[in-house]
Amino acid sequence: MRPMRWKRIAWSVGLAPFLGGCHTVYHSPHGVVAEHVLAKSDQEITREIHRKALDAWHEVRCEFPRKVFSAEFRDGFLDGYTDYLDRGGDAQPPAVPPPRYTQNKKYFTPEGHLLIRDYFLGFKYGTDVQLRPASANI
Repeated sequence: MRPMRWKRIAWSVGLAPFLGGCHTVYHSPHGVVAEHVLAKSDQEITREIHRKALDAWHEVRCEFPRKVFSAEFRDGFLDGYTDYLDRGGDAQPPAVPPPRYTQNKKYFTPEGHLLIRDYFLGFKYGTDVQLRPASANI
């Protein structure tokens, strides 16, 4: 009985490309390659958007050299700028702050709440910089 079982398995494996269609076997590796290329392209786009956000932040810093910005404002600005470019953001801050603020007990104090407010202000400003006319960005 055992030899019959192996013959069935051999036939099944041998006929699988024909039953599933030759294109299944042919295109499988190509789909993996295409997916890898898309993932790499997506990473490149993300890096480029982040570079643009950092450039915009440096412009803001040059525009207001004496102003002291909190790290939270900076993070919000970068997130807002990135959101607008990457996701076609609607120029609205998120309903809740990112987990890095909600999971850190530093932000559970009244001072922490002000820092979270800075994040939201920075986010809004990051999207507003995008909405300015090109002549106003200079």
